[in-house]
Amino acid sequence: MLACYSPTILRPRLTAVVLQFWWMRRAGDITGLCVADVQLPADGRTCYRVPDHKTAARDRLIARTLPPAHDGAYDVPRQLLARLLADLRSAGASAGTRLFTSCAARAASGVITGWLREGLFRLDVTAPVGTIYSSHSLKKGGATAANAAGVPRDAIAELTNTTDRTLAESYISTLVVPSCYDRCFYGRLFPA
Repeated sequence: MLACYSPTILRPRLTAVVLQFWWMRRAGDITGLCVADVQLPADGRTCYRVPDHKTAARDRLIARTLPPAHDGAYDVPRQLLARLLADLRSAGASAGTRLFTSCAARAASGVITGWLREGLFRLDVTAPVGTIYSSHSLKKGGATAANAAGVPRDAIAELTNTTDRTLAESYISTLVVPSCYDRCFYGRLFPA
């Protein structure tokens, strides 16, 4: 919710952080997004295109779709994205305009990490001793939250474009206790 009520300069940054978590993608996938890569149909779905893998060129994008939220509640991640797209379009952005930053892919992790830490600072959240939060926490955190909510592993693997084995070995922490927030983001992936 911090992103919803943040100043104009901060809102897109926090939206990028939320999208990386929600879509379970690498930082470079998010920072490379252009206006044309995202569609928000009236039926509540969120459609987007991201690189096939971390070394894929921008001309090799794969399409992903997240269904609408089931309960009709305020869909915070989608609304943040809708607001960003509306702001960009009203400012005259073209289809090729980047959503968040023009940074190079190699700098994306550092950029998103800075934005994440800025948001956590505003919330007065600090990492436990010996722990750091980084952009890598967002992809792994999203996959872990989806798993904790009970989303089938094959659905998580499809969104992350990884194998079930890679998810288990690198991205999902099975020791996490489920929370209501897991379903806020990922309840849409259950059958209606």
